[in-house]
Amino acid sequence: MTKMSCEVIRDLLPTYVEDMASDDTRTLVEEHLEGCAACRDVLESMRADMGDSSRPDADDRHELDFLRRNRKRNVRIVLASVIGALCTIGLVIAMRTFAIGSKTAPGYLASTVSVEGTHLMLDLTPVDSASAVAGTNLEEHDGVVSVSTRSVLVSPLHPGSTRISHDATTPITQVIVNGQVVWADGSEISSVASKVFATRHDYMGDVSANNQTLIALGAHNYLGALQHELHTENEPYGWTIYLQQDITSARLPLLESDMRSFAYVLLGVIGNLDEVSYAYTVDGRELSLTVTSKDASTYFGQNIKDCGSNVRLLDELLDKTGITAMTLG
Repeated sequence: MTKMSCEVIRDLLPTYVEDMASDDTRTLVEEHLEGCAACRDVLESMRADMGDSSRPDADDRHELDFLRRNRKRNVRIVLASVIGALCTIGLVIAMRTFAIGSKTAPGYLASTVSVEGTHLMLDLTPVDSASAVAGTNLEEHDGVVSVSTRSVLVSPLHPGSTRISHDATTPITQVIVNGQVVWADGSEISSVASKVFATRHDYMGDVSANNQTLIALGAHNYLGALQHELHTENEPYGWTIYLQQDITSARLPLLESDMRSFAYVLLGVIGNLDEVSYAYTVDGRELSLTVTSKDASTYFGQNIKDCGSNVRLLDELLDKTGITAMTLG
């Protein structure tokens, strides 16, 4: 056993004298005292100063033994409680991560839809290979079937994708998965159209909603950094988008085509938006481009505002402008 210095032993003597030391501590002290007269003298001096109170009688010793045993038991109880709490927390986390899961965010599942009258066959696959579908909830109302899911990490319990087979009470006209329309009026809807349709809103004065539509379109990826100015005091209500990067002449034709395409969609899904204008510079020259609702309707071949109430029409518009290919490509 390691030899202890006199300074350490003398620090332990008060506990030793009061008979409150552990068995290991008592052994260390007594082994040192056998070979150290100086420490024995200190011990005797401490006992003399403390008088008879330093020598517990049989009842005191019995009580001290009880206290030591009770202290050890309490330590074991505390340790067991801590370990039990940690195990419970770990179990809850594991259950939530691998079994229960959390609500799946819109757009996090790829879907394949087959509808025949009232019968629905729906395959759902997480876009993240590390995720799995843990559970589904299905509701139907007036031909609209809405599916919500929970997601967990992949495990033997939930290996990944899931298939839903459902017979509705009335002919199915629309299928919605986690808040996004994936099938409508006989056609599957692209993920781009689903995302953009979910951001449609009636008033262009809602700046946050406007930005959500731009994000869903991926406009920033093609137009770069943007600043905005809304014109809502008088009709026609307009939205001016300022491109922050200088454009080269060689890039201008393609960029103007993209600007028109994004404007057509913005005019379609924002209810009271009448025109979209762009301000930009080409090789240092200031230029502008304006697209009106009339321009957009002429391009699409019908009222552009119909796209805000019909996701299938919006899907057609996105396909015609090439935005679907741009985004998915």
